[in-house]
Amino acid sequence: MGSERYGEWAFLAGSLLALVLGLLEGLGIIGGLGQIIPLMLVFFGLVVGLTTVTSKEIDSFLLATIALLAVSGIRIDRFLAGILANIFVYSLNNLTYFVAPAALVVALKSIYKIASSR
Repeated sequence: MGSERYGEWAFLAGSLLALVLGLLEGLGIIGGLGQIIPLMLVFFGLVVGLTTVTSKEIDSFLLATIALLAVSGIRIDRFLAGILANIFVYSLNNLTYFVAPAALVVALKSIYKIASSR
């Protein structure tokens, strides 16, 4: 199993973990794990950024990341009510914890590639 395979599994696990934990946080089931959740998601994001995104996918990945980060800044609680708003906000926050470190690594790799090709 190559490093790309680990990265694919890390992406899948990180995405599912972010959404499931967002659901559980939004329902108020998770209380004391609030500090550990972002650290786990950042770890998965770093693995994805280091192993999964190829040179051909850099532009698409970074564009998708920008879109996700833009959406995560929306005050969705103004449109949704109660528990549903909480679930949505926690899920988006968790996805941001997961994707932002991957985007940082990919952006740095892209900058290095551009700088080293001159």
